[in-house]
Amino acid sequence: MLAAALVAPLAAAPAAATATTDSTGTSAVRVTLAGAPFRDAAGRTWAAATGTVGGRAATTPLTSVAGTTDDGLYARPRVGLSAQPVRVPAAGTYRMTLHLVENYHTAVGRRVLSVTAEGRPVVTGLDLVATAGPRTAHRVTADVEVRDGVLDLALTASRDLTTLSAVEAVLLPTTSTGGAATDAAPTTRPAFPLRASADGTRLVDAVGAPFTYLADTPWLAPTSLDQAATRALLDTRAAQGFTAVQLSALAFLHRDDPRNAYGDLPFVGGTDLARPLEVGARTTDPASPDYDYWDHLDWVVDQAAQRGLAVTLVPSWYGYAGEDWRRHLTTTAATSYGRFLATRLGDAPNLVWMLGGDNNPTSDDTARVPAGGDRSDRTAATDAMAAAIRAAEPVRHLMTYHARRTVSSLVHFGDRPWHTLVSAYADERVAAAVAAASGRGRPVVVTEAYYDGRTSTPVLDARRLRTQAWAAVLGGAGYAYGHEAVWDLDGTWRTALSAPSAADVTRLRTLLRPLGPVRPGPTVLLAGAGDPATTDRAVTGCAGRTALTYVPTPRTLTVDLAALGGTTVRLAWLSPATGVRTELGDRPASGSVRLTTPGTADAVLVIEAR
Repeated sequence: MLAAALVAPLAAAPAAATATTDSTGTSAVRVTLAGAPFRDAAGRTWAAATGTVGGRAATTPLTSVAGTTDDGLYARPRVGLSAQPVRVPAAGTYRMTLHLVENYHTAVGRRVLSVTAEGRPVVTGLDLVATAGPRTAHRVTADVEVRDGVLDLALTASRDLTTLSAVEAVLLPTTSTGGAATDAAPTTRPAFPLRASADGTRLVDAVGAPFTYLADTPWLAPTSLDQAATRALLDTRAAQGFTAVQLSALAFLHRDDPRNAYGDLPFVGGTDLARPLEVGARTTDPASPDYDYWDHLDWVVDQAAQRGLAVTLVPSWYGYAGEDWRRHLTTTAATSYGRFLATRLGDAPNLVWMLGGDNNPTSDDTARVPAGGDRSDRTAATDAMAAAIRAAEPVRHLMTYHARRTVSSLVHFGDRPWHTLVSAYADERVAAAVAAASGRGRPVVVTEAYYDGRTSTPVLDARRLRTQAWAAVLGGAGYAYGHEAVWDLDGTWRTALSAPSAADVTRLRTLLRPLGPVRPGPTVLLAGAGDPATTDRAVTGCAGRTALTYVPTPRTLTVDLAALGGTTVRLAWLSPATGVRTELGDRPASGSVRLTTPGTADAVLVIEAR
């Protein structure tokens, strides 16, 4: 038994923390459990921890610690403690990093510990020798919500005694609910309109700031919801960190009356696209007799903009196999309707136009056009609508086309000048769909894949749903999430807004946000990437000198340590399901290393070149 692990009496409550502020204005608290303050290589001061429950600092300090330039931070870990409160300056979400080292054992299985923060697991069954090696710095990172001003850590050990060297807590502009790290509403709204980056791989706003496209698909919100319900929907998605909503301007004819929630029709006669029905003066007051169908749509788009949300708007949903508005879209009607939309809505900077809707424009995708309906080719009509919008819109917006599943917008309109954004409508093989649509100088967004809540094959579990999102964002420019209860706003849609799958998507944004713009990147894997034609493919994205490789299933990887350059690289595993980061230490930026995924359903390998 380790002699340094004698248990000390209970300590006093934690003293008020002294928060420091870095060059970006971020508030942080840093404490060391060695018993005396420490100044690290970056010039930051780590205060001596107070309020520690149990344990004592190791009596024999380590003289050298691998995987860090701050050996002194790890030299005298505290062992045998059961709790460590850390007082923070304000309520909020903190990016917490635990600093640990195995200072005594050299064999696997001799010390195994677990840590919770604010009552929720941060790391379970951690064997430092197996994970990092003896006398090697190890870091575990997680986003934790603190409501009462004290970040409470609890430690237990199933073998030997607990150990902890230091704790860092950095205040983030985020909140966390249900134990999952989730983005809060953005602190600054995008400067719309969106456009393609100079290299055509991603989206940026009007001032060039990166824009991560994470959309929800409440397609029928403009027609199914009144103002109060719309506010609830948009407020929730904005608070969760979504950045866009994909909406249909019109109801789906195969299932709904064309009237909206207020009973208003969009067109004279209900379905004549060439004759939009406007009533009286424009107003945002639904109690006014002048509040018509287009006033409400205008209001929805503006409400999204006020929350920093882009609106990807489908003018006239063609429908699966042509079952909706396709039969009404003659070239003449498309021209008239496109001109009207551009005049009525085209000054809204947060718009993205998406023509079509679950349908190829060719005449062979018309099996569900009602009997007697026009089944002719709609390529010319689609071009006519695009041209009319372009000619009349006062603000130039991105434009794309939503084809049927597994067909990208490139297939039918890839050579059109109006086609400035690639829509990939994927099956579960999202990585393959994005790869096939990439390299054309235009950003690729997965505008639809498989939704949560399906009752027919395929029914995707949490891991498979996450795989779609990570593959789309790391491999392309964005992803549209969906839930069966939300797309059509059925009776359970409010509950479905809080589905765990939505938290997984917004957690993705939380984890990527501090890295800056993420672009599709070359693989850093020499082996273990998986079959590119299946859902098993690992996908890599790069942010500066950091590479993130999403690994959808457990496996052993061979990692090219020289792929990013530099002299050293820092490796870590990131959990897409919990947000927990587990550090693997620093290595020379040369040669390769074999790594086995950490036993979770999926994982993200982080490689930071230094």
